[in-house]
Amino acid sequence: MGRRLGLLAAALVMVAAAVPPGAVAGTGPPSVTVAASWFGVTPPLGAGQIELAVVSSLPSTVTGEDARIEVRGLQPGDLLRVDRDGTDVTGALAPVGPGVLGGVVSGLRVGKNHLTATATGPAGERRAVLEVIDHPITGPVISGPHQTPFICETEKVGLGKPLDADCSIRPRADWYARSVTGRFNPLPDPYAPYPPDTATTTTSDGKTVPFVVRVESSTINRSITRVAVLDDPRARGPQAPYTPGAGWNRRLVYSFGESCGPGHHQGTNLPDNALGQVSSQGNPYDYAFAPFIDIPSELGKGYMTVHSTLTILGVECNEVVSAETLMMVKEHIIEAYGKLVHVIGAGASGGAIQQYTAANNYPGLIDGGNAIISFPDMETTFVTDADCLLLSRVFKSDPLRWTEAKQDAVTGFRTSQICSDWNFQYATLVNPKACDPAVPKDLVYDPKTNPHGVRCTVQDDQVNVWGRDPATGFARRPIDNTGVPYGLRALKNGTISAADFLALNTAVGGFDIDGNPVAQRMDMGADVARIAYETGRVTGRGALNQTPLIDNHPNLDLVPYVDVHDDVRPFMARARMDAHLGGHASQAMWQGEPYPSEAFGPAEQWLGAIEARGTGGPDDASRVATVAAAKPPSAADRCTLPFGVGVSGTTEPCGSLAATAPRIAAGGPPSEDVIKCSLQPVDAADFGGKLSPADLAALRGIFPTGVCNWGVPGVGEVPRSQVWLSFGDTAAAAAKPVPLRNFVARSAPAGATVLGASVSRGTSLSRLPATGGRSWVALFGLALAGAALVLRRRARLR
Repeated sequence: MGRRLGLLAAALVMVAAAVPPGAVAGTGPPSVTVAASWFGVTPPLGAGQIELAVVSSLPSTVTGEDARIEVRGLQPGDLLRVDRDGTDVTGALAPVGPGVLGGVVSGLRVGKNHLTATATGPAGERRAVLEVIDHPITGPVISGPHQTPFICETEKVGLGKPLDADCSIRPRADWYARSVTGRFNPLPDPYAPYPPDTATTTTSDGKTVPFVVRVESSTINRSITRVAVLDDPRARGPQAPYTPGAGWNRRLVYSFGESCGPGHHQGTNLPDNALGQVSSQGNPYDYAFAPFIDIPSELGKGYMTVHSTLTILGVECNEVVSAETLMMVKEHIIEAYGKLVHVIGAGASGGAIQQYTAANNYPGLIDGGNAIISFPDMETTFVTDADCLLLSRVFKSDPLRWTEAKQDAVTGFRTSQICSDWNFQYATLVNPKACDPAVPKDLVYDPKTNPHGVRCTVQDDQVNVWGRDPATGFARRPIDNTGVPYGLRALKNGTISAADFLALNTAVGGFDIDGNPVAQRMDMGADVARIAYETGRVTGRGALNQTPLIDNHPNLDLVPYVDVHDDVRPFMARARMDAHLGGHASQAMWQGEPYPSEAFGPAEQWLGAIEARGTGGPDDASRVATVAAAKPPSAADRCTLPFGVGVSGTTEPCGSLAATAPRIAAGGPPSEDVIKCSLQPVDAADFGGKLSPADLAALRGIFPTGVCNWGVPGVGEVPRSQVWLSFGDTAAAAAKPVPLRNFVARSAPAGATVLGASVSRGTSLSRLPATGGRSWVALFGLALAGAALVLRRRARLR
């Protein structure tokens, strides 16, 4: 009997070898594709259906040759097989819940792959086929072609020379013990007894563990990435492989970095960044607000924390690259550590921008956020920066005319110091020569000596979004002040005179493409304006109402050198949501003097309530309703006054709507999201009776094509922006970005009609290949398989 079984097994091997690689011997029952929400929610399964899903990313954005998958809907008695292009990978799966098997499937090839799940049991044979597209772990995936040149900086932070042009390194792990004094200290030997002053911590799950943290360092999407999580290596021992310890609560706090820089370098960070402690080394854009976020406390609760250099806007001011890096880092964590309960974003200034833009444009990447001294997006912030540069030049040219009171009235800010700080810190954003010191000077653009050199402006950093001007080859610039009547509100309320108003608008001018002041105003063009709205560069028209955000905005208007963070910005975001998304229930505003780390508790409560409701239905509207209904009282608007006095639930926290910004002060809407206004002829009625016939004639000379008509939509506006927009990985793809979608594969439901055949429960539709030449191979294989099963059964009966 053993000999006969051996011969049968050998025959089966021969049959299998006769099937070409990647082929499926028999198409099996039909498979259908079903849309899933951005947060992974799918419609209920039908009777007997199974579902195959990628749970570490979208199926089309898989990276690194592996993906975590789940097969759902399995029933008692089912036998499951999962294939990767014909190769059995079922062994990678294990039970993860009732009727669910999951695990990490490796061996994917860059490009298209097909995963097939086949369940056989009391409900018959059911089959789900899912196409997944893999990309290199070095990127790019959705941000367009990589920026070049790109300077690697791994050696600066002790990670050695890069292994390739994409700045890759070999991953490493280091351990740190937090002392009772609050400082994390490295553990040279993590398996030796911990230092006697090592603290303990009690997690949110009630586990008391040594306060020892493992920090993984790697490069993902060319970004130096640090992942920190509680660990107990001494208890595990040096021989045991690493697995996430009991201290991790399966939640993640992603720490975003601030400022705005033009890229072309990798950026630097240290384990200290993921540990949340200030260090004397590393990137200067990561530490200013670290004490206010209090990452160590979140680590102590059991949260994993992450810090990655290309999610620091001060390294690269490109929200698409940020979202792509976040996406890839999150995928790595889910594959290497396990599924996450949820992700909470945290970060100030540029770190807040990344939370707003990720929530608006790439829903599901973060589940909630703690946005500190926020701006709604980079695009409209860039407009303010340019306005301040232009207005300050006018003010300085005639200081006797432009008193402090008049300057404040024209800019809308509480103090002229705000524009001064914009000029001091960010005048470089329009200067193509202002590259990071990491970029060699001989590579940098100069109009005379190096006209084809690296240009370091914001628009050049974002060239995959805006495209190039065919006349110059430079990136198109999304700044426009055509028709903007600067100081209109100040004129109407009498703070400035008609003469002041005319002088201001005569002199303000614009910048040429190299950032030099010119008399002409700037015109971005209707096509660039439309890109800004369609792609979500101007937030508030995408999915911003699907992600809970607690906006912590300490009132800093009167604080020197950080007061670019004017108080009106959260109100701009709220006004946009009210105008375009039907409400702002997903946003909470904490103003006055809030302590930002206190937002983590309410954010956790909010997300927990959403998850208790099932995270909403598979459609966007259901998610929006769930977010609104789940909002806890602890996440209400609040105004924290000095000495801890608080006022909760206020409609206008701390009365900050009194502050505005230059475009609002020019008559624009409180949302300040009109980046290129529609024009209308100069009309005396629009200027509050403050202009004489001679003044009006002069004004028509200043605005020959008309002034802004703020009562109608701006040029290029669209009702809703596209979400999950991919600029691909080539220049051709970037020129024609496409929206991605989330989907799962399912077996056809009982009673469905597929290819003219009725599919009923318990019916198998396995068919021979229609190629003709190999039909006998499959038939012979099936016969041998049947014979083997009979012989095995007889052997058992004996």
